[in-house]
Amino acid sequence: MIEDEFELPYLTPEAFRPRLGGLDERPRYLRTASAAKYLNMGVSTLEKMRMNSDGPPFFRITGRAVGYRVEDLDAWAAGRICHSTKEHLA
Repeated sequence: MIEDEFELPYLTPEAFRPRLGGLDERPRYLRTASAAKYLNMGVSTLEKMRMNSDGPPFFRITGRAVGYRVEDLDAWAAGRICHSTKEHLA
């Protein structure tokens, strides 16, 4: 058999990727408590920011339950980077 006809699974990059419960990617969305933990803030802080339209974008899962896309959390946090204490967030 010629070596080019197959790849050994332990030599492929996929073999070195961490697995999350059998999935190869992060969760698509987080609930409020998980999103707050992801952003390293309190749940009540995130809830207040949502009420004041100051927090990251969210979507309604049901009438009361909300979710946050991980990529939206990352983009929101990146937009809040400051280089001086004199800078004010809009």
